[in-house]
Amino acid sequence: MTSAKPAYTSGTPDTLTNMLRHAVANAGDEVFLDIEGDTLTYAEFDRRSNRMSHALAELGVRKGEPVVSLTETHLDTLGIWFAIVKQGAIWIPINLAYRQEFLRHQIVDTGAKLVICDAAYLDRIVELADKLPSVKRILCRGADAPFPDCAIQIEPFENYRGTNDSPVEVDIKPSDLGAL
Repeated sequence: MTSAKPAYTSGTPDTLTNMLRHAVANAGDEVFLDIEGDTLTYAEFDRRSNRMSHALAELGVRKGEPVVSLTETHLDTLGIWFAIVKQGAIWIPINLAYRQEFLRHQIVDTGAKLVICDAAYLDRIVELADKLPSVKRILCRGADAPFPDCAIQIEPFENYRGTNDSPVEVDIKPSDLGAL
């Protein structure tokens, strides 16, 4: 005779931010990320993404708002993702191969007011600026002013790494959209 399997029951609904909080509490000093030798522990990553999240909030990023990113894979990319999600906003990473109409279409469809990009992708956005009606600001990572002339305000991403590493207090539910 075989024993009956227990009925499926779902666990406690969780979010990325809660999972990170749990990991910090249980393994805070262990390496969480290692990208080509650049490392961060769970606790370091949590503090870094908190600082960025508070800085994004100061820019007006709010729960449910889309934020577009065009960045290579580096520690900042993951920090940007979690910073956005900690605000309850929606992280929208765009395919780095997109240019011109493909890129314009993706950005316009999101309705994002903020684009965060690596310096290598800034010119692609600048050339589309007059066709991106919702975008109000570009944060460019890895480049200093002066930036090219643009209809959209461009600022160094480095100015928005933030200083407040206290926990971000936004009510996020598992059903909230966090990425597209």
